[in-house]
Amino acid sequence: MKNSFIISGFINIRLLSYFLNMPNFTHKFLSTLQANGKIQDVKDDHAQGLYIRVSPKGARTFYLVRCVRYKTIRVKIGRYPALTIEQARHECEGLNRQIELGITPNTKTLKEYNETLTLDELFYHYLENHIRPHNKNEKYAVYSYGRYLQAFHKKQLSEITKLKVLELQRNLAKDSEKNANTMIVLLKALFNRAIDWDIWTAKIPCKVFRNLEKCQETVI
Repeated sequence: MKNSFIISGFINIRLLSYFLNMPNFTHKFLSTLQANGKIQDVKDDHAQGLYIRVSPKGARTFYLVRCVRYKTIRVKIGRYPALTIEQARHECEGLNRQIELGITPNTKTLKEYNETLTLDELFYHYLENHIRPHNKNEKYAVYSYGRYLQAFHKKQLSEITKLKVLELQRNLAKDSEKNANTMIVLLKALFNRAIDWDIWTAKIPCKVFRNLEKCQETVI
């Protein structure tokens, strides 16, 4: 059995020894956590960095606690039991992915990051965490991004709508439909990776079409 432990200010050896056999978070276990007049932080063994804090009055709240750039950060996830254990673990996993991408959730929560992330920032993550690790053609990716998606470089992801994508696709298609389709393929790949990394939760504003008439029908 894995170990869990409890922290309240300085580590209390007697409390530590008592909780060494604490099981993973379960609804039955969390229901046994009662107020004792002090703040209690209890660690889950299942999800990295997931804690539940019991307030002096008994309120129980999930947090992510991680060491990032030599500093300990604490990110509030939600109140139990309104937020289930499974939901808290899922949110914790998403926050941990952000940390691995170099995003500090304590500075920007997932929702805030979704609202402010630009395509330039997403493309940087795309290069660092997809193109280079998988030995993809980085020069071609940088060339295509610079040539076909320049209009969206400084745009926040939430500002890149289906209508704007269709307008850009039509403008590129005036010179070459191949270029227009290349833009769509790259933009879709960027949004798909953002979804995989839990830094984008909305729908992607583009699909791959072989002709603009079909694209127009879908947007409408």
